[in-house]
Amino acid sequence: MLNAPELAERLAPALSGKTVQARLAHVLVELATQRGVLEEPGSRILVALTQPELADLVGAGEPAVHKVLRQFRKNGLIKTGYRQLTVSDVEALREIARGRPEETPTASIVGPSGERAARRIGELRRGLGLTLADLESRLGELGRPILVSSLSKIENGQRRVDVDDLLALALALDASPNAILLPGSDELGDDVALAPGRVMDGASAWRWASKDVPVARPLPLPLANSDSRGRDFFISYVDPDESWAAWIAAQLEDAGFRTFVGARDVVSGQNWSEAFEEGLAHSQRVIAVLSNSYLSSNLAAIEWRTAYQEDPMGLHRRLIPVRVEPCQPTGMLRSVAHIDLVGLNEHDSRTVLLRQISASIEGKGQLNPSFPGRNAVDFTGSTGNFVTITNNFMGGSTKEEASISADALISLASYLPHEFLSPALDAALALEFSARAKALAGLAPHLPSDLLAHALAGATALDEPAARVEALAGLIPHLPATARANALGAALAAATAIDTPSDRALALASLLEYLSDSDRRTAVENVLTAVRSGAASPPIKDQHGLPEIPNPGSTDR
Repeated sequence: MLNAPELAERLAPALSGKTVQARLAHVLVELATQRGVLEEPGSRILVALTQPELADLVGAGEPAVHKVLRQFRKNGLIKTGYRQLTVSDVEALREIARGRPEETPTASIVGPSGERAARRIGELRRGLGLTLADLESRLGELGRPILVSSLSKIENGQRRVDVDDLLALALALDASPNAILLPGSDELGDDVALAPGRVMDGASAWRWASKDVPVARPLPLPLANSDSRGRDFFISYVDPDESWAAWIAAQLEDAGFRTFVGARDVVSGQNWSEAFEEGLAHSQRVIAVLSNSYLSSNLAAIEWRTAYQEDPMGLHRRLIPVRVEPCQPTGMLRSVAHIDLVGLNEHDSRTVLLRQISASIEGKGQLNPSFPGRNAVDFTGSTGNFVTITNNFMGGSTKEEASISADALISLASYLPHEFLSPALDAALALEFSARAKALAGLAPHLPSDLLAHALAGATALDEPAARVEALAGLIPHLPATARANALGAALAAATAIDTPSDRALALASLLEYLSDSDRRTAVENVLTAVRSGAASPPIKDQHGLPEIPNPGSTDR
């Protein structure tokens, strides 16, 4: 029970000299943090509290307290009900209790970085075409639910964002936390207030924020000046490689650089030749997207030769070739060291690109400290030799032999160089149904996106529903979002087509962790139906998000 006189006596020194608004905020924070149970979006006070009692605690008249409560409620800081009160924003009330007026919530609740983060969250969300409800849904899937009302307050600077919120928002918006905290590429030359007493230009803020990055070298200060035409990189490419040019530009811009890409920066009505000439002139460096089509293009040659002639010795790394498909530069271009993305998956491509761009700007790379001797597993032969080995030794005339072959492929997968993964996948697709499913599921974590698509086609082509579910369940976590949804639908259809109830229950249970809450409930009902119609319950375990289902024949209840 709340001892109001005792609490009032204890709070009296802290409330002395404050306004009614500040005193009421202080009392609400005390009740919410010390006597409340945290809920979303706030903290519910579990005491029977009337407005007269609250006025006594605050030491003010009931009309004055009622007026402030109405203002708090209007601004979304509290919700009131019969003899109960829910605090929706403890941090905002804590700021008011310190003497900062609630009537100016943006100034009192967040500082300069919070204001910038609020603006950037809105910009990033709108850039993705997401509504506040869409963002709420994404955050819920990440296990960090934030209601639409709270998201609106965040974007309006009326609600603080803690570290957990920040990371979840960055994931939901497909951005890095720095992209929320720091200015965009068009503000690199502007002053940025990181704290009330610390201001630096935007580019320096990015360099400071990324100096402790452990995976790749810290990206140096972006180069372009505050001139709106200035660019750090001119992306030189030919039409067949436009998707590569766009991807490279996106990675660099996410890291704080500014780029010129013809497909985006030359619009209808502009003089194409003049626009490219100006783009070259105002860019610090040229990235040449190397492919066979690029090397045979006369227009592309004009662009990279312009950069080469300005820095023929490469002292300033004015020209940076990036190879995106197997090709062999000739002539002068052959003498320029290039960044090689051939055969890499998206994550590794981004890491290599940013690390080597950083090295080009700084003029100093990194040594590879890996052991130069022979490791326990060493692939010194050719891809052809590996194909011969898999053709001769994989497969088998019995299910047991095929299963052993699948286990062998899975064991080898983590040691295989990239060029061996394609023949390994071909070997997996040649196995008998159940062994093929096992092999596809086991290879999935090691396959790049192009081979994942090939593996997905092989999985959906399996005739046996149970094998199809096994293969798809192993592939689903590693697929991009669109393909994941289609694969999950195919897996659910296959699971429900399994005749044996216990096998059907097991198949459905293996998919539960990938389902939305509503779909999971439906699947659970199907699992229970299958169990009840079978002879015994399947061994459903806790990792599927369910308690173990009791044996229908058991008398235990």
